[in-house]
Amino acid sequence: MKSGIKAMIGDAMFRFNPLEKYLPINSSTIALFQKMVPTWQQIEQAIEKENWVESLVLLQRWLQFHPKDGQAWYKLGDICYLMMNFEEMAKCFLNALKYDTTHESDIKKKKEISWSFLISEGIKFNREKDEEQALRNFILAAKILPERFIAYKLAGETAYNIGNLYSAQDLLKKALNIQPNDAECRTIYNDLFKLLSSANRPTGMNIK
Repeated sequence: MKSGIKAMIGDAMFRFNPLEKYLPINSSTIALFQKMVPTWQQIEQAIEKENWVESLVLLQRWLQFHPKDGQAWYKLGDICYLMMNFEEMAKCFLNALKYDTTHESDIKKKKEISWSFLISEGIKFNREKDEEQALRNFILAAKILPERFIAYKLAGETAYNIGNLYSAQDLLKKALNIQPNDAECRTIYNDLFKLLSSANRPTGMNIK
């Protein structure tokens, strides 16, 4: 009996097991379970209405039961992109491409746009002397496109300017791993290395 029900409603109920410990598996509990999982139509309707909060809730609930649904991960990332939550966007797009490459070109484009926006805003924050926010922008840009040299360099220079020397050293090292011949970056990194080599490094200072 259980195997037939499992085939009917999928593996999710048995993997997450929200009901089985407390209720018998029968038509009534199956109906209750199905109410817990949104339909794809509900998700699309929420997106069509541009109700982003509801869309996020429905997609997150859907992904609890369909964690390998690349299309759902893409839609969740797209909503995060529209809401300018770029950190979550990057995570969702990573999962989307893991399971489905259908939207690869669109994901690449949106990551490029997000990266450019964060770099531009970071430079603006630096000019306005809001260097802490600038640093956050540059680090987030580096997470979105970790193969790009400039985000690490700008983050390292900004961390250096505000006196966060250990973070600056870590960030500049990552920049030099990508582009080892950058003279300006190398000079700052070498100066930091000499300055910090004799000091005991505190814990918890690394930028990951």
